[in-house]
Amino acid sequence: MHAIASVVHSFVNAAAGVPWNVEAQEIRNFHSLAYWTQMLENRHFVRISKESHVLPGDPTENAMALFVKEPQDIGELRTAISYRKDCTRTKDSTRATWIEWGNVRYAKQYAEFIQKHHSYAFDFVGHLTQHWLFFLHYLRESRKDKIPLKQILLSDNFAMNLFILIAATFQGLSGLLFSLPARLIARLQDGPRWRSDTNLTELEKFDARVEDEYSKYIDHTPFYMFDYLGKISEVWSIVFRSKESLSRRVINVVQALISSLGLVIKAAISAPIRAIYTSEANLEPDTIKVLIFDPADELDNAVIRRWEKEKDPVYHAHHKIEVVHSTPDHFKLVSIPRYRPFTTICGYLSETFNLEVLEIGSQTEISADVILHPAEATASFPDARLVYELPKLQDEQNRRFATYHFKVPALKALFQSHAVIEYIHE
Repeated sequence: MHAIASVVHSFVNAAAGVPWNVEAQEIRNFHSLAYWTQMLENRHFVRISKESHVLPGDPTENAMALFVKEPQDIGELRTAISYRKDCTRTKDSTRATWIEWGNVRYAKQYAEFIQKHHSYAFDFVGHLTQHWLFFLHYLRESRKDKIPLKQILLSDNFAMNLFILIAATFQGLSGLLFSLPARLIARLQDGPRWRSDTNLTELEKFDARVEDEYSKYIDHTPFYMFDYLGKISEVWSIVFRSKESLSRRVINVVQALISSLGLVIKAAISAPIRAIYTSEANLEPDTIKVLIFDPADELDNAVIRRWEKEKDPVYHAHHKIEVVHSTPDHFKLVSIPRYRPFTTICGYLSETFNLEVLEIGSQTEISADVILHPAEATASFPDARLVYELPKLQDEQNRRFATYHFKVPALKALFQSHAVIEYIHE
């Protein structure tokens, strides 16, 4: 390979008219990328490009990789951050996840409800309305930040919000439509108490298990990665193995057809978004970078140890907290898993004594959802602003959700207030 690379350089020089004496004096100290990586790392440079870049069709396989000087202070650390594509999220990213988390919340509440109730009694319209409110609040807050409308409409965040809104609207309306015959029959049979019947069929119990599995899955993983089609065979297995009455089994067949259609629709809706966000060019990050000041090394001594001890072995076995860069004056750039782990780890960070969270995704503001009980007044937190408040629908305790926007350093005070924090929107 050394000879091939040398010959190619000679051809390039010849084509460019480089004189022979210049050609003969060129230093061609060719080595492997591993050699150069080790050499630079020994001299306090850090490689930040995971993959090396090789030009298509280059027979020499000469590769390019990006290195930055190991930062020595906060200024150099910020410079290193500026060279990385995985450190900075747009200002509206925290609120762009409102509807995404609303989708998770919808799944959780639906799964919780149908464990004891018939699915036809679920408040599809109420939850659909909340999805539209998430979307409208996202637009309103983006406009408050004086982001040009054109920029909002052309952003990836808007596209994702719109996709989730359309999917949720379709899901809610189809759920309502498919439930209408059962609702009508229940009303005729049970009168005003039609929502209270808890005598579930085998198929309904299976649906409840699937929805519970789904709600837990998307709490940690993007919804479009769920294996919807894989559940169809399980649906029909329940139908064929049922020992219920003939009339009940006939009804189960109809319900299984509806369930199968719903799963196919969900798979079809998820397919394009999965294709987009799992492609190499648009791969959705599963971590977020957080800038902290850690004078007592509490990240290593407390937070990471606790995460490794308490994390869910099913969903988070490979999720790690990693220090990307650190400086002698105790500033650190830390990689933290997104979704549910992020909220959990933020709680760990807030329980430290001297550690300070300075920026999340290079942003100084973030938002969070807090659960409030009926008797609780809407709380006020330092450096926090209430954005909106919504009821938790069909909740036996009549709780409600409040979403706050606040400065990142106020995160510790929010957790220490003993508020019931449902989610931190990274």
